[in-house]
Amino acid sequence: MKKLILAILLCLLPTLAGAQANPPVNVGNYLFFYPGCTTYPSGTTPPVKGALCSDTTNGGLYVWNGTAFVPSTGATNAEHSTTVSGPLSYALQPAIVTFEVFTFTNNATVTLPQGAVGQTLNAVVCQNVTGGFTPTFVAAGGLTIVGTFPTFTTTASKCGDFSLHYTTPTLAYLVGNAAGPL
Repeated sequence: MKKLILAILLCLLPTLAGAQANPPVNVGNYLFFYPGCTTYPSGTTPPVKGALCSDTTNGGLYVWNGTAFVPSTGATNAEHSTTVSGPLSYALQPAIVTFEVFTFTNNATVTLPQGAVGQTLNAVVCQNVTGGFTPTFVAAGGLTIVGTFPTFTTTASKCGDFSLHYTTPTLAYLVGNAAGPL
């Protein structure tokens, strides 16, 4: 019986001590999951300007402005799909996070534009049912992309992906990518 009571107390100890059910998470200083984004503790490593914080207590989305996390404005997520059959100058959706599916039906180059501070493009790069096409992504004039795009799969009906995070309108980081096939 004493062992059972001790086990129960050990399980309850974090709750009794006021521990948070959702501890803070920092993903590469670009993405945070934090209870109370606006009260991000001073003295800790500051986020990268434009970093996103998802508040684990109220579900809000916040953007680091260089000093503090401030509520994001406008749409926070946009989903879109584009068929790519030739050269394409892509236009970002007016949202903090855009999820874009690019389906290639021919060899083609997609030119990625400048963006807003804190904007993120999550892209899925797919082949149509024929496959065999070479997708290429390049930066528009004035935009610097830090990182290297993978050589995407050319397998029919398969996909790869990448995420591009804008820390300034003219600087974006390739923060994750998989060549595929997914």
